[in-house]
Amino acid sequence: KSSLLCNSFPTKRLRLAQSLLNLFKALSIAVIFFSAIFPPLLANLVVKFSLILSKFLVLIIKYKLINNIGIYIIKDLTERMEKQFGECFEKIRSNFQTTFRELFGGGKADICYTDPDNILECGIDIIAEPPGKKLQSITLLSGGEKALTAVAILFSILKLRSMPFCVLDEIEAALDDANVERYAKYLHKFSGNTQFIVITHRRGT
Repeated sequence: KSSLLCNSFPTKRLRLAQSLLNLFKALSIAVIFFSAIFPPLLANLVVKFSLILSKFLVLIIKYKLINNIGIYIIKDLTERMEKQFGECFEKIRSNFQTTFRELFGGGKADICYTDPDNILECGIDIIAEPPGKKLQSITLLSGGEKALTAVAILFSILKLRSMPFCVLDEIEAALDDANVERYAKYLHKFSGNTQFIVITHRRGT
């Protein structure tokens, strides 16, 4: 029962209230049968106190029920969010692996949770292996490689769900001419479903 109670109403207090309620219920019944012995004022006080205590116990029970319903709703929503997020993440992950190879002309990449047991609050690691390099964290890549990896992630998300429009502000500034051309061609593939506002100083774009 303790798992159903709020911190404001611990089990000991609830048991005490129930014991007092039972006591005053017994006294109330005794008053009915022995009204000649108990003074009317005392009898009325016992009955009123019993009623007040009964209402207090009802409030505790209602508070418990509301709290339990809230916990159930939060748990249900969390499970649904984890399921939906996990499904979308796996699709983006698959898209990213393909898009990375297409933009880099080879290599491999992956994204993974930093804590698979808590996917809604944990971070996400980006692992990339451009052609001719070893698999490593994105933080160890050059500026151009980081930029192209970020572009690959962007297009991976767009593959999952296209957006009405997207603003790109010099995201290819660190790329060399060959990668700028790859980026521009890939950008053109998505122009049918998404309107791009591109801010750039690169002629290739």
